[in-house]
Amino acid sequence: MNFKKTTKLLLAALVSLTANNYTLRAGDLNVTATVNSNQIAIDEQFTVTLTVEGSGNLNSIEPELPNLDEFAAYTGSNQSSNFQFINGKMSASKTITYYYIARKIGSHTIPAIVVKHKRDTYKTQPITVQIIKAASGTPSQQQGNAGERQGQATSSTAIEDNMYLKAEVDKKQAYVGEPVTISYVIYTALQVTNYSLQNKPNYGDFWSEEIPIKGSPATTERVINGRRFLIATLKKVVLYPTSIGMKTVPPQEVEVAVRMRERRARRDFFNSFFDDPFFGRTVNHVLKSNALELEIKPLPAANKPRDFSGSVGRFSMTTSVDKRRVKTNEAITLKTIISGEGNIRTLSLPQPKFPESFEVYDPKVSEKIERAGGKIKGSKIFEYVIIPRDEGTFRIDPIAFSYFDLTTNRYKTLSRGAIDVEVLKNDKQVSATPRGLSKSEVKLLGKDIRYISLTHREFRPIDEKFYSTPQFWVLFFGPVVVLFAGIAYRQHQEKLGTNIAYARSRKAQKVASKQLKTAHAAMKNNDVGGFYAELARALTAFVGNKLNVQESALMRDELIKSLLSRGIESEIVESFDAMLQECDFHRFAKPDAPEAAMEKAYQQVNELIVALEKKL
Repeated sequence: MNFKKTTKLLLAALVSLTANNYTLRAGDLNVTATVNSNQIAIDEQFTVTLTVEGSGNLNSIEPELPNLDEFAAYTGSNQSSNFQFINGKMSASKTITYYYIARKIGSHTIPAIVVKHKRDTYKTQPITVQIIKAASGTPSQQQGNAGERQGQATSSTAIEDNMYLKAEVDKKQAYVGEPVTISYVIYTALQVTNYSLQNKPNYGDFWSEEIPIKGSPATTERVINGRRFLIATLKKVVLYPTSIGMKTVPPQEVEVAVRMRERRARRDFFNSFFDDPFFGRTVNHVLKSNALELEIKPLPAANKPRDFSGSVGRFSMTTSVDKRRVKTNEAITLKTIISGEGNIRTLSLPQPKFPESFEVYDPKVSEKIERAGGKIKGSKIFEYVIIPRDEGTFRIDPIAFSYFDLTTNRYKTLSRGAIDVEVLKNDKQVSATPRGLSKSEVKLLGKDIRYISLTHREFRPIDEKFYSTPQFWVLFFGPVVVLFAGIAYRQHQEKLGTNIAYARSRKAQKVASKQLKTAHAAMKNNDVGGFYAELARALTAFVGNKLNVQESALMRDELIKSLLSRGIESEIVESFDAMLQECDFHRFAKPDAPEAAMEKAYQQVNELIVALEKKL
């Protein structure tokens, strides 16, 4: 009896332990799905938000989005992550927002979203939504060309109502030389497939330093007046004012390619299918930012140092020599490094005072500029090579550098102590004069000795005729060959200068190779968005250069039409189309991709460019 009782207790404990273990595993993640509204008007945007909460790294989750094409059109997605540490325990959450356009009136169910994490599978609850008629219907479009003209006329208005470019500045007042950071930010409620900066504003009385944006611009969401906008910084520049007064920063122009949904009469299945925004019309539109008014103040006149040269910022300085004990005519290197935050390129250092017996060469000046975090910082290095000509103990006076400090709004002078150098007599010095020759005294005296030649000259037979040698025929026909080669090269250069299509076609492979290298670097850095963006640019730029398509028309549908009109096989065109779709998908819908998938896409683009090179 004791044995049976013990066995039952062990089995009960094992079952309880297993059940508890299963509960913990099932409780690893909490997965929920929500919509912004359960009642949606036809042609109105709605969102499905997937929230995953748990512990540990959630980057490996793989949501399986259900197909909602029957009643909604997918337009893109957005995601964010959050981490917290409470009492030594980490909790994490990941939110993915999917955007749709309601397309069919009626009651519809959004099926469960499946999430796979490690070896477990999780499902959300189905959601029911009601799509109703819009409160104020739009008039029906006229048939034929009149309808197309109407759609084109309203495209610009629709874009302006849903997208704008804003110049944002970190300060409206600044001193002369004080950095002012301007960010050009796009606010959009539409799908942007591409953009290009049209002009470089004339900043006039400003010294400008642009801060590069690596890869695709990072995006965030913001609700403005009840509307949800996607926000991205397209350009960031730091300006250093050079004069006082009210200054105007001119607008920046950006050309964007916007995917517009075409309104079609729903007479059959195909019209309904191509009504999807993914197959919609691409519209190019130029956005213009607002101009900025800045007040530039003069630097304070009080307590301004005499050696102040206009440097403004936050700096530090170090001074050193490579050796303090040398012999006459041996070189010494004096190095001064000014580091900090400000306009490094315009920094200048007062001329140090050296002993008269020191020969001083012009300094070697180098710069190290860092553009990160919206600021310009770095260091400027001044290296003086000096040669003491007399023996003795000498002192190099302290080196001073004055600047206006933006932290305290006061002038500061950085100074390092004097440097003592002991110069000993050089035993190897052969000159009878107490000083060696300076660089201005060194002259070329000439060559008055001809050395004995240690190599014999080549001998030729006396009766050999020159016209019977290969050298004669090379000299005879060589000019003719050079003349024809020069004519061919000149024609090639003229064709490059006058025939834009020929020039673009010749450089297409080189441009594509450069962009593919950039894409490969982004892949190595695990920059998925940047990788697929550069991959798409390489493919579209190659075809655009080969076909001489304007940069403003480098859109997928236009390029496909051009390829088909050139008689390119449909199989190659379909591969071209599929690859661009895959790039857009990973850039806007699914920013994560395994390295193997990126390697495969990289290889496919290379093969596709080779195939197009043979056909075009």
